[in-house]
Amino acid sequence: MENVRRRVDIRLCSTEEQARKLIAKSNFNRRTIFSENLMAVHLKKNNIKFFKPIQVGMAILDLSKVLKYSFHYEYMKHRYDSKIRLMYTDTDSFIYEIKTDDFYSDMKDDINLYDTSDYDKNNVYNLPLVNKKVIGKMKDENKGNIMTEYVGLKSKMYAYKTNNKIEKRLKGIKKQTLKNKITFEDYKACLLNQKLKYVDMNLIRSKFHLIHSIKQNKLALSYKDDKKFVNGDGITTLAHGHWSLMHLDLFNEQYDIKSDDMINTQ
Repeated sequence: MENVRRRVDIRLCSTEEQARKLIAKSNFNRRTIFSENLMAVHLKKNNIKFFKPIQVGMAILDLSKVLKYSFHYEYMKHRYDSKIRLMYTDTDSFIYEIKTDDFYSDMKDDINLYDTSDYDKNNVYNLPLVNKKVIGKMKDENKGNIMTEYVGLKSKMYAYKTNNKIEKRLKGIKKQTLKNKITFEDYKACLLNQKLKYVDMNLIRSKFHLIHSIKQNKLALSYKDDKKFVNGDGITTLAHGHWSLMHLDLFNEQYDIKSDDMINTQ
């Protein structure tokens, strides 16, 4: 959600007289010099219209979490118990491994929970097309295309295969670079063999209104997840601060915790 307080007026000046007048204003913030005859003066807004309430944005995000957690804990975990494993979750999505005879038959039993409007009208699962764009309903992103293999490295860094396609997600890497220079096998090698992947990217950057091209060598794939505690198998993770970690010597070594400092969780 945008903070409208941070909006500014920018005035370009080509003479010293123009610059002095603007700098003398009470709402002067800073200036940027581009050349001997060109300068930008940044002025704070004298009047601010609060039409993007941050509180509403925060509330919407919290409500979306309630919907997600309710679906996961009250429905999926309750229905499948030990036959389900959460592989990945993001702001509004889940990737599951589910052991069941026919998941699409299970969907039909509780069709009111799903938005199936993206399925083919004559889909092989005989699912009715319902709940189009209904808020709070879960949607199958692959539209019935079964996921056969999945590799998750960390947040916004994963890849999966279906019967007829390979999807790769990698934040911070250009689409063409991801398409041409990074393979599904690279994801697997990173996870299973702890092999880092670097790529070269050609980028266009603008600094002080001067456009130039750069060649950047960037770390694309990494097995090191700083947002989660990675277990000894190198694959499964726990949230930092999880109660069970206090009983692991590995946790104590990683965070330099002495036995006297440990919290008694009994």
